[in-house]
Parts: sequence; structure tokens; C-alpha cells
Amino acid sequence: ERARAIRETFPDLKVAIIGANPRVAARKRDQRVTSWNDIVIEKALSTADALTFHDYQQAMLRSGEFAPEEVERALAGALQQTREMVGVDLTRRMPASNKIWVTEFNILPVRSPPAVAGTWMHGLYVAAMTATLMEQPSVTITCNHVLLGDADFATIFADEKTMRAPVFAGPDRHSVGSVTPFTLSASGLTLALYSRTIQDKQKATLLEFPPPAAGQTR
Repeated sequence: ERARAIRETFPDLKVAIIGANPRVAARKRDQRVTSWNDIVIEKALSTADALTFHDYQQAMLRSGEFAPEEVERALAGALQQTREMVGVDLTRRMPASNKIWVTEFNILPVRSPPAVAGTWMHGLYVAAMTATLMEQPSVTITCNHVLLGDADFATIFADEKTMRAPVFAGPDRHSVGSVTPFTLSASGLTLALYSRTIQDKQKATLLEFPPPAAGQTR
């Protein structure tokens, strides 16, 4: 009823209803969380334009090292987890006119070393999430969290000490060098590249690569 009232007062306004991330909801035992999207789709979504989600993923390195096979495994996880969030099952149950807005997405800070946040792998992980969201016709809005801050999330470093955030735990936490304030982080560089690439574009084509030969990584 609220969505309908908002639309009647502001006919040109786009209205969204908050959804439960399907990937996270599937792991919850709370019936209210697991059934939330079904209830919204059945009873309210027809009065709105979109369903919104937040998505934060753990980019963990099992071996504790930035080894190529570990990075490849983590990035494959980004593709899989993002597809689980906006999967076919969900979009099939939604009215065709409704879209998905991912209004926040990023990695979750991992407190044990090696810290991924702020590193080049953070940029690659955000790139994998962004590319997967772009594959989905139902996803029309994405927003990376957050614009300005520290290495945990930001695309722009707030000050020279942001790479020394608590996420860099361990005995070498103070060995991380300072950064120049208001410069792009690894994820910021990735998103800037995407922005330049898609500016004024209307379509994108998915590239298919053959699997790597035995003993090789992608």
C-alpha cells in the first residue's frame, strides 16, 4: 500500500522494495528471512519497480598466501556467489516488469592475514562481482559501497593512514605503506575502468574462454 501511495503522489518516481539476499537467506534458519522474497513477490512487488539487495562476500585465501590458484579459486567464488544472489529461480518468479537493484556490494573484511581489503585482489574481486552483475538482464542498478573511507571498503582513500585499518591484523600491520589521500584504491581503479568502458554504451557481450590446459591457470 505504501508503494502505491508513493507512486500516486509522485508518479515519475521509481519505487523499490527491500529484498532478502537469496544466497544469505538460504543459509538462515529464520523463517521470516527465508520466506521474505516469496511474500514480497506475491503481495507487494507488483506495486513497485524493483527489488533491492545488498551483497557482501568473504574473499578468503585458504592457504594464507596470494598464490595464483588461491586467487583463481576466490574469484570463481565471487562469480558463483553473485549468480546465486540474482539467480534464474528468483527472476523467474518475479513479474517481468520488475528489476533488481543491488544498492550495496563489496567484500567483507577478513580479520586474519593476509588481508585482502585494499589489495590488488580486492580490485579483482570487485571486478568479478561487477562483471557478473552486468550479465544479468534483470539487474539495472548497482552501487559499490563505499565511495570514501579506508581500505576495508572504499573506492577513494580518505587519508594517508587508510591502509593501516584494523583489517590489516598481524605482526606486520604497521609495515603497510601510507597512501595519498583522495586517490583511488584497487577497487576504485577497477570501477573507474568499468565506468570508462561502459560510458555511452547500450549493450555488452559476454566473452567465452576455453578452459585452461592441465597444470595451467587462467
